[in-house]
Amino acid sequence: MLVAVCDKQGNIFNQNFFDTFKNVHDQVFFINGVNRSLVTSLFSPATRFTEIVEGGFSGGPVIPADFDSSNPAALELVRKNIDKAGILGRQVSSDFKCAMVTAQLLDIDPENRITIRYLSNS
Repeated sequence: MLVAVCDKQGNIFNQNFFDTFKNVHDQVFFINGVNRSLVTSLFSPATRFTEIVEGGFSGGPVIPADFDSSNPAALELVRKNIDKAGILGRQVSSDFKCAMVTAQLLDIDPENRITIRYLSNS
């Protein structure tokens, strides 16, 4: 499942976008039949960056735990982390207007153990 969230007014680096995007991430995460361990977006702890620094390597989550979307410095840090993570063009559009939440679906409903039958066009 792929869900793209876009900002038609400018780019993603504003409070309204990140508040909306976090809400979409959380809603996708809690859809029945979604494999929660495989939901990815900027808000996923597994979405990380790595960089070479003096003395070795450094890294962390693209969006830090103390992220405040109303703080311009925090938004700029996320922009830099996106570049370091190498996810531009995959999880974030090349023009910084959209970001994506991806999720994989389970074969069996975890609540009632029934096989999930997804619709297809074939």
